Amino acid sequence: GLGDWTSGFSVGSATDWRGIQACTAASGTQIFRFGGTTCTGDYATTRQLSWAAPKGATGIAGPANATDTRVTFNHRWAFETGYDGGTLRLSLDNSAFAAVPSSAIVSGTAYNGTTSTTCPPTGGGGVSVFTNTQTTFVSTVVDLDPVCNTITGGSGGCAGQTVWIRFTAIGDCSTGGDGWFLDDVVVTADVPGTSCSTAPEPVQVLTATGTTGQNVLEWVN
Repeated sequence: GLGDWTSGFSVGSATDWRGIQACTAASGTQIFRFGGTTCTGDYATTRQLSWAAPKGATGIAGPANATDTRVTFNHRWAFETGYDGGTLRLSLDNSAFAAVPSSAIVSGTAYNGTTSTTCPPTGGGGVSVFTNTQTTFVSTVVDLDPVCNTITGGSGGCAGQTVWIRFTAIGDCSTGGDGWFLDDVVVTADVPGTSCSTAPEPVQVLTATGTTGQNVLEWVN
């Protein structure tokens, strides 16, 4: 389920991230989702990007000596094959977001296609995504350190950085599918002196806000 994620979400139009919905989950009874008003309702025809991102004022702060900063999540999806899909992006300033490439997915389900170049939203064509249909929940583990290195030009990964993660759903000018169901999202890092991976800071989902083209699912530490 959603674990420590608390509070509700405002429900926008059918092109928005829905926030928490009581749909079939990987664990528990709730997920958060890009899709229609019901658990089997298609996402709407859109040429927009819809985002999920940590709360802009905070982000997720990694310890200065952290290694192996990763995000792990369970998800299932139903997108129009080869046209629409879901992808991840990362920022260190909540402004410029870098694509999380296929090579950063170190375990579990990886991107399995690209978005349409026929009528995509701005910047949404030819993007590596989860597409087609995955009917049961699967796990994906993403190593964020190489993406942080790409942004900084350094080699220290996400250590000492504040990161913002976007789960981005991309739809072109036609639709077909129930969208993207996400559950059990955990950010972890290995910290010397501890016995196991621990979350840099607890993450809680608070509220969904935004305007057309950039609907933001806000997270806060």
